[in-house]
Amino acid sequence: MGAGVAVGDTATETGAAVGIGSGFAYIARSQAMSADLQRASQIAQECADYIIGLGRKPGTYAGVQPIAASSTICDALATPDVLPLAGAKFTRTVNVTSVAGAGAQFCANTWACKHVQVTVRRANAVITLNFMLINY
Repeated sequence: MGAGVAVGDTATETGAAVGIGSGFAYIARSQAMSADLQRASQIAQECADYIIGLGRKPGTYAGVQPIAASSTICDALATPDVLPLAGAKFTRTVNVTSVAGAGAQFCANTWACKHVQVTVRRANAVITLNFMLINY
């Protein structure tokens, strides 16, 4: 009977070790994802600041060209790798679309508006930033 208890205790200890080990792995993945999301948001914000700066100067609104998918407007900015591993790069996609003024939400009929969407991703970490440029 004592041997049965010892085997049962060993099995319980092994199960607990596996449970704790998977918990640590989850925490490590969670922390890595959090760091990736934070860096992705910084890269998206940098691109948004750059685009707002282009459209802010008087007479430069037209410089932010509407391209429905994959604009190269932020390609001049670096997208740094945090880890030098294959697949570790952040990718940035910028979509700029014109918004018709008449009847469009948030854009009066006499204004020129552009919807900008900046998406930054690395593996499962994805951040999308949306904003509108308005020339009135």
